[in-house]
Amino acid sequence: MQSWRFRGVAGPAAPILAAAGIGLATITALLGDRHKQRDAGLNSLIFDAAYTAPDPLAYNADLFGRSVDYDYKGGIRSGAPVVVVNMNVNAIDQKGVLENADVLASGIQFAIQKGHPVSNTMRESVSGGNAY
Repeated sequence: MQSWRFRGVAGPAAPILAAAGIGLATITALLGDRHKQRDAGLNSLIFDAAYTAPDPLAYNADLFGRSVDYDYKGGIRSGAPVVVVNMNVNAIDQKGVLENADVLASGIQFAIQKGHPVSNTMRESVSGGNAY
C-alpha cells in the first residue's frame, strides 16, 4: 500500500486533505480578496465624489448677440462692425472661500473702515435690531 504524506499528515486522510486544500485555494482565487475589493470600491467612490471644476467656456459675440470668430490671420470675422467685449466669469464655492479667507476678511475690514453699508448690516445682526 502506498503511503500518502501531506504536510505531516500520513495515511488515508492525506489525499482528502490535499484535495480540500486545492479546492480552497481554487475558491479563494476565483472569489478574490474581499479586503482588496472593498479598498478598490472605496477608492473608486472617493475618486468619483471628488470636486472637479467646470471647464471654462469661451464665447465671442458682438453687441447684438451674433457669434463672432477669428480668421486664420487672427482678424475678427463678422458681417457687421464688431466691438469686442471680454467678460470673465468666476464662481466661488466653499473651497474657494476657505482658500481665500484672508483676502475676503481684508476686503470686509477695508469696507467697514470706509463706512460701507455692510457695517450697518453687521451691527443690526449683532444687536438684533436697528443699528442706530
